[in-house]
Amino acid sequence: MGAYVVGHITVKDEEGFNNYAEQGLAIVASVGGEVAASGQLVKVLTGEHDRQMFVLLKFPDQEAVEKWYYSDGYQALIPGRNEAVDITFISYDEPEE
Repeated sequence: MGAYVVGHITVKDEEGFNNYAEQGLAIVASVGGEVAASGQLVKVLTGEHDRQMFVLLKFPDQEAVEKWYYSDGYQALIPGRNEAVDITFISYDEPEE
C-alpha cells in the first residue's frame, strides 16, 4: 500500500529553502518517493491555516517514508531546513480500494 506525506510550508529564506528542497528531494527519490503535487496557498475556506504552500510526497509504503525521514542524510538537513522554513509533515497511508 502506498503512503503520502503532506508538508505545509512557510518559507523564511528563499535561497535556503531552494537548497534544502534540492537536497531533500534527492533523498526522497533515493527511497522511491516522488512529488505528487505542490502549490501555493490561495484561500483558507474553513478553519485556520497559516502556511504559504504545500507539497504532497508519494512513497511506496510507510517503511519508505521512515527510511527517508530518519535517514542520516535527511537528518543532517534538518538544522538548515529549520532556518529556511517553518514546516509541518504529516504521514498518511493510501486508502485501500
